Amino acid sequence: MKLLDRIRSFAATEAFMLLCFMVAYGCVVFEIPAVGICLMAAVLCLLFVISDDILLTITPLLFLCCLAFLCTEQLFLLWLLIPLIGTLFYRFVRNLRLSRQAKNLYSLPGLIAVAVAVTVAGLLVITPEEYFRPIPFVTVLCLGVLMIPIYLFFKGGMVCPRSYNVADRVSGILYMLGVFLAFMILRLFIVHPELWDAENVGFALSSLAWWRNGAATLTVMVLPFIFYYAVHHHPIHLFSVILVYGATVLSGSRGGLFCGAIEIFLCLIYFGYYQKKRSRIIWLVLAVCAVLVLVFHRQFWETCQHLFRLTLDLDLLLKEDRVLFVIRSFEDFLKNPLFGVGFGYVGNYDIHVLNVNWYHSLLPQIIGGMGIVGILAYAYQFIIRLRLMVAAPRNPYMGALTLAYLGILIYSQIDPGLVSPYAIVATVFFVLMEEESHPALLLPLKKKKKEKG
Repeated sequence: MKLLDRIRSFAATEAFMLLCFMVAYGCVVFEIPAVGICLMAAVLCLLFVISDDILLTITPLLFLCCLAFLCTEQLFLLWLLIPLIGTLFYRFVRNLRLSRQAKNLYSLPGLIAVAVAVTVAGLLVITPEEYFRPIPFVTVLCLGVLMIPIYLFFKGGMVCPRSYNVADRVSGILYMLGVFLAFMILRLFIVHPELWDAENVGFALSSLAWWRNGAATLTVMVLPFIFYYAVHHHPIHLFSVILVYGATVLSGSRGGLFCGAIEIFLCLIYFGYYQKKRSRIIWLVLAVCAVLVLVFHRQFWETCQHLFRLTLDLDLLLKEDRVLFVIRSFEDFLKNPLFGVGFGYVGNYDIHVLNVNWYHSLLPQIIGGMGIVGILAYAYQFIIRLRLMVAAPRNPYMGALTLAYLGILIYSQIDPGLVSPYAIVATVFFVLMEEESHPALLLPLKKKKKEKG
């Protein structure tokens, strides 16, 4: 028992997080990612068995996912799913029981509403064969019904007592994730120097790293937590923002470029709000950047055209798949206004052949894919989340969680985002918000008035 207590205690330290980082990146440098996956899987299995604290498992889990980007052909690693699923199931059952002790289940009604909308999407339009095709059906389950036990799983994992600062822990994990992904991207340019001379960097990288867009999405999401460290610890952490965003731009991801820029702008306002003594520096930096963009706007635009194949040609823009999917979403809505055309719909193959009926944007996905039921369900969930963000304490940690969610929301307008596995990340963010918010703040307004009376 003393040994297990020591393992739990060590897993709660920053040294454990740093060790996971060093092991994972060492495996990338020496090109043995499969070894790193095995090590992270072993640590995960152990923590799933011995600890109720779900936050301890996030560090090895995230690094395992990043290393998996590099191991798409090592099928023998699938054997690791047996111990991982077994120990995860044990932890899952235990955490569901622990979730009864949770302070509140404020986000649950919104998740149920979305689960209903996702499950009935395409009703009356697509055939049972289309609906139950493996990939679309698994997508429906993951975004719908399964999101409820996932939410309860994380709620149960948050009720145990802790000896460490949750805000620093969560922010530190995501900070390290952003730096790790930045190193992975930058390493590609070191190992493959020909990328610097590539005519289309994004296309060249796609053949070397299919995961670049996913990495860009994650880096946009983690930027607020780097700013949290700059606010809560020292402004020197702002240099990490340059590293992470710079790597995102080099990845050739247009979404990373634009959404990351918007996220950094919001984060600078956040930094200025909590660091009022340094707010003048922030506004000066923004002003200088704006002047530079105006003065060198031609060179800036030519660079963007070279790196990302951006264009202002309206005719070419209207031929872009994403634009065609936006237009098609309204046409699909008219086909079935109540339930949309669903995730298994194959009528959009003339634009792009995909395993799932993706519109590559959140709003068109809801409108065309889920109809009025989906619009109402997601609107209801967003109102619940908005109220939670408003009710959350005004501190740097809650601000970082809010900005991270907004980052995913912004990115979701040009990628599946919240109608993809990133929906789990958003759910976890709101679990963390609920744990930090006082239950009384989440009561209906009428009840609050009665209590005061």
